[in-house]
Amino acid sequence: MTGKTNKILKKDRGEGPITQKLLKEEEEVVVVVVVVVVVVVVVVVVVVVVVVVAVIVVVVVEEEEEEVEEEEEEEEEEEEEEEEEEEEEEEETHEIIAGTLLVYSHVIATQARIGTSLATLIDNRKKFRQLRLEQADTRSPRHRHRRPVIMRSP
Repeated sequence: MTGKTNKILKKDRGEGPITQKLLKEEEEVVVVVVVVVVVVVVVVVVVVVVVVVAVIVVVVVEEEEEEVEEEEEEEEEEEEEEEEEEEEEEEETHEIIAGTLLVYSHVIATQARIGTSLATLIDNRKKFRQLRLEQADTRSPRHRHRRPVIMRSP
């Protein structure tokens, strides 16, 4: 209350119409102040709630993004592992093929040697027959009526 109000109240001694009017105005001011304070408190509470909800939403969204990134990284790692496994399998396959070709080349070389040996054997056999025939002609005349002995292969 102001100083002027205090003078009026002293004259009125708290029972007159002026005092009642002043008390009523004061009550109205107090009600307005209380309403303003309540509104401010409600606004502050709403702002705080909105800020808290926004922070929670941001945190949740960031966590979800991190989870998505982790999943993507895991998928990339799995793909890389699969690619490495495929490369290893391809290398193993190439090694197996190279080994198989090496074995085949040895087999073919062995067959060629066998073929060469067979051809040499057949050639030597023909030469041996020819030599025996020539020797049969040079034998004594009494053995000429016999056929030359030619060894047959089993």
